[in-house]
Amino acid sequence: MENDVILEVFSKRLTNLVNENNTDISFLLNQLGIKSKSTIYRYMNGEMSPKVTTVKILANIFNVNPTWLMGYDVPKKELSQENNSNSAIVFVYGTIPAGIPMECIEDIIGTEEITSNMLKGGKQYFGLKVKGDSMSPEYLDGDILILQKQDDCESGNDCVVMVNRK
Repeated sequence: MENDVILEVFSKRLTNLVNENNTDISFLLNQLGIKSKSTIYRYMNGEMSPKVTTVKILANIFNVNPTWLMGYDVPKKELSQENNSNSAIVFVYGTIPAGIPMECIEDIIGTEEITSNMLKGGKQYFGLKVKGDSMSPEYLDGDILILQKQDDCESGNDCVVMVNRK
């Protein structure tokens, strides 16, 4: 799905949620920590794309699946909201070229399901799609890696490292 189409669907879904729930824009400003109403209206008009953290907060406010809110063709409610399954959703944020440094871009390109047991102890996960075959045969082009977010990496372990992130 093209980014402009995703932004258009996001803006329509956000606008519908605001209208259906009769949500005060000032309430959204307060919840999001945004100072200007024009930012919310730019989201609703499809003029500006929100950060991933903003989407997560909006999805929580409206009790919807953040991936659905972003414009993807997934259920409006997360699996864990629809039933009491033992699963959770992990966002796939983009591609990672195997073995090559690149800029970190946090665009959600999909989701993957993991067991809720993996989240015990406050652990956090994210997904990346492998691009290229320089780390074959362990990681193949198109593989989705589910990675635990942590501050360090042991020698000998495979890891994705973000450097000079502000």
